[in-house]
Amino acid sequence: MMDNRPPTDQGTTRPFLLVRGTNVTGHKKPTNYFETLVHAVKGYVGSGIFAMGLAFSSSGILLGPVMMLVIALMNLHCQHLLIRACIKITDKEPVEVLPSFAETVQYTFEDSKSQWLQKYSKGFGILTDVFLIVAEYGFCVVYFIFVSRHLGEIIPLRMEMKNPDSFTSRCGVLNMTMIIVISLYLLVGFLAYWQWGDEVQGSAFLNMPESDPLSQATKILISLGVMLTYALPMYVAFEIAYPRFYRKWGPFNHPTVIIYIYRTVAVLVTYGIANISSNLGMFISLVGALTGAVLAILLPVLLELVMLYGDLTYFVIIKDVFIIVIAIAAAVTGTILSIMDIVTDYTKESEEK
Repeated sequence: MMDNRPPTDQGTTRPFLLVRGTNVTGHKKPTNYFETLVHAVKGYVGSGIFAMGLAFSSSGILLGPVMMLVIALMNLHCQHLLIRACIKITDKEPVEVLPSFAETVQYTFEDSKSQWLQKYSKGFGILTDVFLIVAEYGFCVVYFIFVSRHLGEIIPLRMEMKNPDSFTSRCGVLNMTMIIVISLYLLVGFLAYWQWGDEVQGSAFLNMPESDPLSQATKILISLGVMLTYALPMYVAFEIAYPRFYRKWGPFNHPTVIIYIYRTVAVLVTYGIANISSNLGMFISLVGALTGAVLAILLPVLLELVMLYGDLTYFVIIKDVFIIVIAIAAAVTGTILSIMDIVTDYTKESEEK
């Protein structure tokens, strides 16, 4: 049943969007270790895994896996930093709260010793939500492209666990998820590039012969699988955006109708964007460059610098500055190049028509 009552802030020192047991998008039962691990792996492994062959064709069969391991370790480290900041926020509250990524950013900056960060802490929180929504909707756009091409031919998981501490332990969900995910990505990328070399496409399945019945059956099955997981990134975006929408415009006389309209519009928007270009690889690059570097790397490092302000060591400063430079360089260059490629591809398709 859908609980359409607004979330309560009673007992908290800050206006958290979510307090455990209250949610305008419905109640969720606590998950165990295995359930959380499965959810985390599903969240990481999307249609982008089938573009790993194309990535290896650009980076090389030797450098590609090495760089991927480096990026994965950097990403894992940043996620631990994010969880640490989240725990620091929750420990200050007298009741059990579920701070979002944006709230973690906002309240960490709010508690900083910098007046400038305190002044704009809410803005940084809103900006984080914007990047998250763009990222998840971008993944949905990629899903539309993936399905149409083939047929034509963090934090919430921890807070929903029965034992949240097992999420970041040495053999916890986060570390085990990264091991599984990096193994899958390396395997798919290596095999795809080994099989098709420089001819590998944005999705390895597009290299399969059209006349082969087994290849056609594989494409149909994988497309159905991707189509059925479309709800996963859309769910994340909905969980982030709808509570804010509800707070501004709700409560509604017909809440269920509003929810369905809201979701339908979101799906139609992603479908419209997907029709701009059918090049899967370009959209994967754009979404990753535009949002991935900021959300997965830049913000967690900034959180650590803010949390340790006054007690920073030279090692932490050098490490975090190095990571920030990489994140900014990846975001700027990747976004510019991806947009240029999409514009070129769209112009080419328009001329051919």
